[in-house]
Amino acid sequence: GGQVSAMSILEPWEEYSRTFSNGTVRVAIVDLIEPAAAAYQLLVMFPPYNEVGERMSCAVLGMGNYGFGRIGIDEIQSSDEAATDLTISVPVSANGYQSALSATINQSEGTIT
Repeated sequence: GGQVSAMSILEPWEEYSRTFSNGTVRVAIVDLIEPAAAAYQLLVMFPPYNEVGERMSCAVLGMGNYGFGRIGIDEIQSSDEAATDLTISVPVSANGYQSALSATINQSEGTIT
């Protein structure tokens, strides 16, 4: 897989990203170009914030060095599990394999599992 940067976020951003928890958590599809059949990964940016208001945590979710052929951002589901936890689940597919990519974000500790 390649390096993820802001230039990797698919555009238009309104179509390929979503926010949750009143805008504190943002997910976006990034395109790493190669491998072409599995180039999409999910970028997740989340709290906590530092003293100047910048998010201090982000993660790129894929399958190791590979991503997915499709990420169903329009079908993403979310649920608040506790005061600080947010769980997201999004359908993904690669090479005929279909599944759901799930992650739980702890916004107070800045962790994702």
